[in-house]
This record gives sequence, structure tokens and C-alpha cells, in this order.
Amino acid sequence: MKHLLVAKFIMLMIGLWRLPLESLTDAQNLIYKCHSVFMQSYFICFVVALYLGIFPLGKVNIEKTMEGLAITILCTIVTIKAYICQRKGFTEIISYIVNYENKIKDLDEENYIVYKSYALYTKKICITLFTYSSLCGVTLVISKFILYTQQLKNNNELDVEIEKPLPYVVWRPVDEKDHYFTAFSLDTLSAIIGCTFNTVTQLIFLSIMTFIAGQLEILQRRFKRYGSLCSQHDTFEKKFEILKSLIVEHQQLIAYIEKLDENMKYLILLEYSINSLLITSVLYQILFFKVDARILFSVTYLGCMLFQMFLLAYHGNEIKIQSIGVSQAVYESEWDDVPVNLRRILMLVMIRAQRPLKISVGPFFILTTDTAVTSVKAAYSYFTLLKNGEGRK
Repeated sequence: MKHLLVAKFIMLMIGLWRLPLESLTDAQNLIYKCHSVFMQSYFICFVVALYLGIFPLGKVNIEKTMEGLAITILCTIVTIKAYICQRKGFTEIISYIVNYENKIKDLDEENYIVYKSYALYTKKICITLFTYSSLCGVTLVISKFILYTQQLKNNNELDVEIEKPLPYVVWRPVDEKDHYFTAFSLDTLSAIIGCTFNTVTQLIFLSIMTFIAGQLEILQRRFKRYGSLCSQHDTFEKKFEILKSLIVEHQQLIAYIEKLDENMKYLILLEYSINSLLITSVLYQILFFKVDARILFSVTYLGCMLFQMFLLAYHGNEIKIQSIGVSQAVYESEWDDVPVNLRRILMLVMIRAQRPLKISVGPFFILTTDTAVTSVKAAYSYFTLLKNGEGRK
């Protein structure tokens, strides 16, 4: 059971996996590199086309501009996240998990069960999020096609020229009126690739965070058993060696989380700040724009954003809780059976563990469930301002 099973598979699909693929031949590795270049080049071109598509619309159609702006902002953030996932510092974080999972056979049965339960949980979360994100892409395409068929029906009845709706407000290399189905097919392909990029950058972050939470719980269990292990050994050296291995593992986790935090904190700040604006934009579209098939996508997209926000915040909070739990685990370690010199070391471990390990939101505060709630409150405040402004017109 692997923590990165789902995330790695999807990263390979879109060419974001940067660790060596030793099981592949040189020819297969070359094919993968070409595939990676194509997928990422296509997505970057798509993001550029989104910007080219929305700016000319600013004074023409506010409805289309709002719709296009929300997707453009989201895809811009996804592009930044995809870049971070391929940086050396982040690939080293992934490599740590891969190397650890190559040695899981060394775990005792109890800790292996804990590891397996977290890996299974990660798999379920990843599949759920991937399914939900894919549903957003499906509803985007279907809602536009339903709108097209409705307008086509009205055209036959009223004999008027219709506007042919497309999934994205984007610049296209073909005339969308003369080559509607070609443009629609290109947008459908973009929806598939875009949703996959959006999902996988979330999945890899969540997979790493659940792995950390699992490692902290395993460390707690090992500390709790330290006192009983000491009673099984007569020599001070052996007791010290066991404690040293636990402290080294704790320090490695601290360094690992700090490295992850360094790579993620400003990205999380950007994502939560922008998500508030995106939620506001989608709410505005749902309540003030014409009610038609597009509301299906808007509602699904809003739910997906909220789900991702709270999922990330929950696991950030879980890391904080599990790291503090190490201190309680040391206290419950039957330390009265431990030599006095080693008790002092245990006290130092307890003091250090009382400072929570964390994933930060920029330089400002810790990522917890309160962070997601604050973002939603900010979105509601922005929406209220827009609503009041709309009411004065």
C-alpha cells in the first residue's frame, strides 16, 4: 500500500513526475519526456489563450468576463503549483517518501498497520477528490452543450441567429462560429487536461501531509513503548541507543516538515487568498446572472473549491495536533523504568514537542481548519459588498 499510488499515477499521466523511472528503458524514458513536454506546453499555451480571450471582453460582456476570469485565475495558480511540484526541493520531499516506502518491511506489525491505514485513507481521499474534480470538467462541458442545444431549438422556432456557447472564454486558432465542433473539441481536451493538472497538484500535497501525520502517530506509539523496551534491556548503552533512534526520527520529521513548509507556505497563502475571490465570483454568477444550464457547473465548481480548501486545512491541522501528541506520548512512556540520565533527555523531547510542527499560510499564521473558515468569511464579505453595489444600481 503506497501513499503516493494515486498521485504518482496521475503525475505520470500529465508528465509532472520528476523522480527517475528505473523500470523503464531509455527509449521509454525518452517517450515519457516528450509526453511531459507536450502536456505542459499545451497547458501553458491554454493559460496564455485564456488571458488573450478575457481581456478584449472587459467592456463587452461582463457575464463572460467574470466567467473567464475565474477559470483564468484558477489555471494560473495551477501552473504555479505544477512548477513547484517539479522543483528540486519538492522532488526531494517526494523522494523521502519513496525511499521510506521501500523499507516498510522493517516496520513491526503494529506500526505497519498504522502506516497501511493512513495509506488506504490517502488513496480514498485522492480518488474522491479526483472524481469530484473530474465532475467539474464534465459539468462544464455538458452545461455548455445543453445550452447550445437549447439555443438551437429556439433558433429553429424563432429563426434568429444564435450565439454558440463554448466551455471556455479563450482565444482560439480557429473561427469558433465556422468551426464550432472543432473549437468545442479543443475546449473539451483543455477541460480534461486542466482538471487533471488542478487535481494532481492538490493530490500530491495531501498525500505528503497524510504521510507526515501517519509518521507522527507511529512515532508516538514508539515513544509510548520506550519504557517497556528499557525494562527488557540491562545495559545503559542499549537503552540510550533506542532513545537515540527515536530522537533522530523525530528530528528527521521536524526537518522534513520545515522543508515542506518552506516550499508550500507562500503558495498556500496565494491559494487561500485567491480562493476567497473565486468563491465570491462564482456566488455572484449563481445569484445574479441568467439562470440556465451553466449553473450546474457553477454549483459543482463551488463545492469542489470548498472541499479542496477544507481538506487541505484539515490535514494541516492534523499535522499540528499529531506533532503536539508526541509530547503526551513521551509522558505516557512509563518513564519511571528509565534511568535518570535518560529521563532528562525525555524531558527535553517533551519540551520540543510542545512547539507544534506546522504548515504555514505565508509568514502570517498556521494552516488549520480556522484558515478555511476565515477564507469563506472573507468571500462572504466580498460578496456582500458586490451585492450592496448591485442593489444601488
